[in-house]
Amino acid sequence: MSKIKRFRLLIIGKTGCGKTTILTKVCGEDVADRPSEARGVHDIERELVFRDNNKLIVHDSEGFEAGKKHEVNIVSDFIERRSAMEDINQRLHMIWYCMETKSRPIQHAEREFFSNQKQVPVIAVFTKFEIFVQDVLQELEEATDEEEQDDELEIQAAKTAESRFNGNHRAQLEALPFPPKAIVTLSRTHVSRPEDSRLSELLLQTTTALSSPNDDPAISPERRKEQRELRDLFVTAQVADIQLKVEFAIAACMDRGYGALWRRPIDRKEMIDFWNIGCSSCNPRAFALLDSQLHQHVDFSPRIVGHPKSQDLEHILQWNEQLRMCAQLEQLVIDSVIIMKHIFLLRTKDSDVVKRLIEWYDSQSTTAKRVREVLVDEHSRNPHAQTGLNPQKLIALVNTLDLEVPHIVLATADAEPSQMVSSRLGLWHDCSRC
Repeated sequence: MSKIKRFRLLIIGKTGCGKTTILTKVCGEDVADRPSEARGVHDIERELVFRDNNKLIVHDSEGFEAGKKHEVNIVSDFIERRSAMEDINQRLHMIWYCMETKSRPIQHAEREFFSNQKQVPVIAVFTKFEIFVQDVLQELEEATDEEEQDDELEIQAAKTAESRFNGNHRAQLEALPFPPKAIVTLSRTHVSRPEDSRLSELLLQTTTALSSPNDDPAISPERRKEQRELRDLFVTAQVADIQLKVEFAIAACMDRGYGALWRRPIDRKEMIDFWNIGCSSCNPRAFALLDSQLHQHVDFSPRIVGHPKSQDLEHILQWNEQLRMCAQLEQLVIDSVIIMKHIFLLRTKDSDVVKRLIEWYDSQSTTAKRVREVLVDEHSRNPHAQTGLNPQKLIALVNTLDLEVPHIVLATADAEPSQMVSSRLGLWHDCSRC
């Protein structure tokens, strides 16, 4: 079990740049509702913790006012001290430096900040990029013949804005002595949803910045293990992008190779933990309840490729035996991840609702049928192969499937999926207590 229990993030940015919206989406709670005293650079020591998600701790610093070098020093001292702490749970793991995208956002404070080396990775985040694009569009409209089509102008505005950003904002930052690990732009963050995230690039670049290149000889095996655990913890803690959870949940099973999945039932501990819900392995009773339902309705379902009762059994038996096993294991992993995706989006802690959801998926879901069809079609093209699909193909398959509404769950619940939070907790509990 990992000794790292909390991911510690510092977010820097002036009031109004969009930090609160980013944190609300990433952490799953409305940060704007929290009372605050003397917010600003001097409040950087205060820990923002979250009721239902204490795998993430945030420190918030206002941006630096022009000419106030002591403010930059306060933040720099905090970063230096926190990055050197022996206890990894007290150590600072990531910095998001937020700036509102304007015509000239790179100011003296930014030049000062990125002129000193940090022992913590920094991501530069340019917010409200859609306003920057809109300003460019207005310029084009004023300088363009009225016969120009609106959609053509919008495409041109997006390209022009991107070009200006790369030539000005990005180029200025990358020219500084110690530039950020990555530079990302965010648009319309306020409408972001886990199933349609506007923060995907930020989250992806964060996971990338937490890892070192595989061929770097200076990184010890212990340090590489620590980096991997930090990356996995961040993916677990964030609730802003379901696609990222899908990717890591599938990789958790498939990266170990098919040999590790050969036994039935399969080991789902790591896969389930990425979803950061009440049935994670930190609650053994709840985890066992969920795992037993998945064993019954996924591992031993007659839907599984090559099941003795399947109508296409004669066709499947013509495949290489090892390929048949690979296809079965791929189906188990995909089915499990899709079910976890539904549980995450329903936000339910009612074990009865989860049980009905799993039963519905096994017996009525068109998505489950589609998963099987795709795998059979894919492997029928080369029935004598001895290996299965790579993880990226499985991830792509899950992410291209439309999200199906589980009608049975809706018929037995009083709320819409996005509002369904049962008061009957049963064995389920918040991971924030783990």
